[in-house]
Amino acid sequence: MFQKYKLLIPAIVLLVLSTWTFINSGTEYTLTIQHYLGLTGATLCAISFFVFRKFYKYVLGATLILGLINLFNFTPAQTTTSLSFNSLSIGFQPYSLFVIVLTVILVMPKKSEVAVVQSEAVSRQSEKQFNEDLEKFKTLYASKSSTDLIEIVDEKKFTAAAKEAARQILYGRQAKKGDA
Repeated sequence: MFQKYKLLIPAIVLLVLSTWTFINSGTEYTLTIQHYLGLTGATLCAISFFVFRKFYKYVLGATLILGLINLFNFTPAQTTTSLSFNSLSIGFQPYSLFVIVLTVILVMPKKSEVAVVQSEAVSRQSEKQFNEDLEKFKTLYASKSSTDLIEIVDEKKFTAAAKEAARQILYGRQAKKGDA
């Protein structure tokens, strides 16, 4: 259940912040166009999650970026933090940055999920590829002398499949000599 709705959490956070801003707007501050745009963006995120699911990530991304660069405002005060590099100063909204970080954390798969999926896929693919390479090298090395095959087994520049093919051919030749 949580997996299905975990991507809705950033939109809920934005909606709560915007709604809280509108509820407390009568006394200490006046609402600006950025507040209305922020509430509209947060509402569109929530609606797109349920109605237009395939566009949700684009709507959420656009809302978060517009909030980050102060075109949307989700909090009562227009809080801006800036980073300065020599004469270049970049201003951003810390609450939007927080929601962006939250979104990234929610979207990232668990390390164990990635490892299991990748290891199974890699092992199946690599085992199949190894067997194909092994047969190719067996055919290629069948006419080589035993001395050449021993060099292949001993040198580091050959792949594991090439070395194994050389070993199997050598073992086959030794087995034939033992039978004779």
